[in-house]
Amino acid sequence: MPDPGAILTRNWLHFGRILRGLGFDAGPARMLPFLTALTVIDLRRADDLRTALHVHFARRRDELAILDRALAAFLRGHVPEGELPSSSSTTS
Repeated sequence: MPDPGAILTRNWLHFGRILRGLGFDAGPARMLPFLTALTVIDLRRADDLRTALHVHFARRRDELAILDRALAAFLRGHVPEGELPSSSSTTS
């Protein structure tokens, strides 16, 4: 059976590639702290997830809306609505 934490990490790394495609600095120096933050927040809380995303990737106010749209599209494609995993699934 695949490790849920590894799958979740792989999905978020894919999101990082999407962010790079949108022009964001989403290399390892930003992704590793972001992934660490995801282990300590409740991923079911959209505001917590958005805040972590904003803190790690937004450099200008106008980028916030772009990040929000990218996150919403990413989650619609990867997680059924209302079924975000808890942070406990990201820890080993």
